[in-house]
Amino acid sequence: MLVAARALMAALVMFAAGIVTAHAQSAFYDAPASLADGPPGSLVRQEPMDGAPLGASAFRVLYRSTGLKGEPILV
Repeated sequence: MLVAARALMAALVMFAAGIVTAHAQSAFYDAPASLADGPPGSLVRQEPMDGAPLGASAFRVLYRSTGLKGEPILV
């Protein structure tokens, strides 16, 4: 338990210091910041995904949201 707490604290410190930055998981999520302008919750792009259970459909989506400081972001 103590090891997990220390690892979490180290991760939080690195994130706060700007050492760790977020990166897109795939090219699908790479998009210019200018696409973030628009109403929160509005769709930027979508694409079908494989692997959904029988009879279901799955989609990867990129949409607009609002960051912690009120700035428009892509999610």
